[in-house]
Amino acid sequence: GDYNKSNDYLLSALKIIDKYPNNSTNFPVIVSRVRRLFGLSLMFQNNPISSEGMYRSALECYDKYNHLQYDPRNRYEKGMATLGYGSLLTKWDKREKHGHENIKSANDILESLKTY
Repeated sequence: GDYNKSNDYLLSALKIIDKYPNNSTNFPVIVSRVRRLFGLSLMFQNNPISSEGMYRSALECYDKYNHLQYDPRNRYEKGMATLGYGSLLTKWDKREKHGHENIKSANDILESLKTY
């Protein structure tokens, strides 16, 4: 795929997000989703350091806004970010165990959503 265009679009989205105040309950979810997608794109481009930064910042956003855990849509997003981050970590020497722990955590989150 054309990752440069994808990255340009994601960078534009982050700039737009930065331009507007955080005055919406959906704001953290939007930010986290863009960061997660950017992390995925960077992972496919074999840029693991930047990919990790995007995944970690996406997950930190969910942890910072604890109220997000009550909405299943937000838990889905956190599960997907955790899954992507775990997949990234399994590709690095000496981080595979942490990667598999993240994947298990993601699967637990996503599995819990089947009740909805």
